[in-house]
Amino acid sequence: MKKTLRCLALLAALLVALLLYGCDSKADSYRGKADLLKEALLTEEIRFELGVNPAGAAGHAVFLSLSDGSRRAAVFSGTGETLDAAWEAADAAAGAWAEAQGVTPRWLKADLVYLSRKVRGSEVCAAIAEVPAQFFRYGIAFDDAFATALLEEQLNAGSVYHYESDTIDPEALNRVLAENGLPALAALPDEVTAFRCFSWLCDEEGQVLLLGSEGEDTGRRRVRTVDAALAETLVADGSAWLAAQVREDGSIAAGFYPRFDREIETVNLLRHASALWALAEQAQRSGDPALTPIVQRAAEQLKGHVVPEGEAAWLTEPAEQERKLGGNALAIVALSAAARVTGKDCLDLCRRLGEGILLMQKEDGSFVHVLHSDGSEKAAFRAVAYDGEAAFALCRLYELTGEEKWLEAAARAADHFVAADYTQHRDHWVSLALAALTRHRPEDAWYTLALRNASVNLNDIYFQPTTWNTDLQLLLATFEVAERLEAEGRDPAQLDPGFDLRELLSTIHQRALKLLNGCFFPELAMYMQCPERILGAFFVRQDGFRVRIDDVQHCLAGYRMYAEAYEALTEAGMLRLTGVS
Repeated sequence: MKKTLRCLALLAALLVALLLYGCDSKADSYRGKADLLKEALLTEEIRFELGVNPAGAAGHAVFLSLSDGSRRAAVFSGTGETLDAAWEAADAAAGAWAEAQGVTPRWLKADLVYLSRKVRGSEVCAAIAEVPAQFFRYGIAFDDAFATALLEEQLNAGSVYHYESDTIDPEALNRVLAENGLPALAALPDEVTAFRCFSWLCDEEGQVLLLGSEGEDTGRRRVRTVDAALAETLVADGSAWLAAQVREDGSIAAGFYPRFDREIETVNLLRHASALWALAEQAQRSGDPALTPIVQRAAEQLKGHVVPEGEAAWLTEPAEQERKLGGNALAIVALSAAARVTGKDCLDLCRRLGEGILLMQKEDGSFVHVLHSDGSEKAAFRAVAYDGEAAFALCRLYELTGEEKWLEAAARAADHFVAADYTQHRDHWVSLALAALTRHRPEDAWYTLALRNASVNLNDIYFQPTTWNTDLQLLLATFEVAERLEAEGRDPAQLDPGFDLRELLSTIHQRALKLLNGCFFPELAMYMQCPERILGAFFVRQDGFRVRIDDVQHCLAGYRMYAEAYEALTEAGMLRLTGVS
């Protein structure tokens, strides 16, 4: 079900050409957007790429998807012996609907079938079973004429592909068909046609953007490299989404399952703290005064869940009445960042939270992860991230106070990371903590672990098929350490023989690109129930496109670090090594 494209160089050139279309007043109407797409798409080059009868017996098939941003895209298709005939059929149907409904599309997306193959239902099920959830990237036509056909985005956004049972869900299928004015199917046919498309989006500004047509990048705008400007835009847009989740009382909505606009009800103070940290970082970097009261509300809400006890204090989850190591750690990081924005002193509170962390640390540097509210041990281990979070927070406390006891505790934790070989966990918090600790204490054992946490995991990270939204932070923390060593005249490979700067740079470039596949750009958001609620957010595709505030924070932190390091990355040869320049 794969096809090798004959003219990749041609399509790359088309991307540059298509970006020239834009900022046209015609884009304020359906007809204007449709004309821009038609002018860009119905070219001799595209006709050559499509070849003869790419949609099989249907000849050519064209889909037009339009959304005003407030609701799921309406999709219309057309077929014909020629591309022009198929386009005119789809355009007529979409235009008539837009006029009848009084809809001015914010986005108009065109899909041209370039590959199709008749397959049995059992083959579809087998293919679904071979990929992670939500990663079967083929549309399906349920008849040879493509009269009843749905795009991949419609099938996945409508939960038609049922990944738990590796089947097509007939109930979900008929619901999506009905939503698109197509007749219900009494039963799934024995044979269907799986297809793939070349795709373009005409956005709200009238730009015509070429989208990916193969692999994990399918349906997402083509980007050759993530530069500093794009990274900054992603951080700004994602931060704006996070800010919109902060309620008047300072609590933060946890997120959504966007296929059906279902809110995540679970309250988790660690996620609240991580979101607050991201907002505070953006407020400080951008200087946007509108973010200050939002940060203040969220910080006050978090403080309200801190329970003092003697010289210590604990961030206490209301429902479980438990004290988490990670909770105290993230509270320190978030509240200290918020204080830089609001001017509200929180040093004493952060010290007391730090005392709580010290009470949870054992003599060997490891930590107890969870206590009952009475201080007794509830769980020796809960999540490996807690260890790195605690060490990172202790380094932050040292930077805030200059008090050596916090650095001593972080050093004991780092020694434990070395002894227990924490590279096995591929945890970004360990990398962040070691990068912070070695700024103040440049111990070779910690430098070595910081380098190895990337090098021994680099192959898995590079080829990771899903976005894995913490990897970029791990890689960039490692790059910081490597840069610091080289500035000191030391070769990182002497500490870690497996370390290769060129491979690290290539992997950073790769993961910055792949993380785009977790961003809700309009071309995917438009197929969800309420696109406007998720624009600019980041999602976990394999968990039903889940959007959750801590996942968004991870992505923002990665792109923020990337933007800040971009000049150093390019000077080190990242773009040259990856063939971008």
